[in-house]
Amino acid sequence: TWQIEAPNNTINWSLFDSAVATARAEGLHLRLNVTPGRWTPNWLYNLGCDSTYLDATTKVPIPWDPLFGTHWSDFVRKFGQRYDTEPVVTMVNIGGPNTRSIEMALAKTNGERDTWLARGYDSQTIVQTWKDCIDTFAAAFPHKFIALNLSRILLESLNAGIVEQIVSYGAAAYPDRFVIQYNGFGEDQNSAVAHFTDLVSDYDDTLIVGFEQIVPYTAPFGGFDFATTDSGFDSVVLLGFAKGMDFF
Repeated sequence: TWQIEAPNNTINWSLFDSAVATARAEGLHLRLNVTPGRWTPNWLYNLGCDSTYLDATTKVPIPWDPLFGTHWSDFVRKFGQRYDTEPVVTMVNIGGPNTRSIEMALAKTNGERDTWLARGYDSQTIVQTWKDCIDTFAAAFPHKFIALNLSRILLESLNAGIVEQIVSYGAAAYPDRFVIQYNGFGEDQNSAVAHFTDLVSDYDDTLIVGFEQIVPYTAPFGGFDFATTDSGFDSVVLLGFAKGMDFF
């Protein structure tokens, strides 16, 4: 998380350096990300960065606040200076307007949506904010693939075209390095899942695209069940094969 950067502008790279060393020793490749959102360091708020609470404990910066943009861009540049020429690093996730993960979602509930609307959210602002982040990562990592992890941003209707605009920009600006991934592919092909599955698939011939697969799992592995039926892992894999996916 971004909390690896201290108030005096020093950064503790030890976790990343350790992962890089292990990858070198084992002949592996890495995909890196640093997430702001709820993990934005407190020193940025002390400097006056605007923020809001999504619930009683989840404080996040306003991603279109100029102070956030300046310091986040500066951190990403330092990130690139350290790892862009590292051979075992092949891809970096694009972050910026995030809250609880590297995915694009700002809101998971209607209450969170209303909070963002009250704090100045509009489609033009969020599209430009993501475009700026794509450009920042592309400039900081000119030798790496840069990946955008798709989701609805503010529970918008699926025909709103907001994510589509952002993806279209990245694909046009960086066609050789821009990657898109949807992390909700699974057995439950509801309208949102099907929409993003189709959106990613539309770019299959021009970009590197990918999915993170969701399958049922229960109490011993965390107590969640993300699928709506019980046919399990095999059915999700078969669904992926039917859509022309490769698994690794």
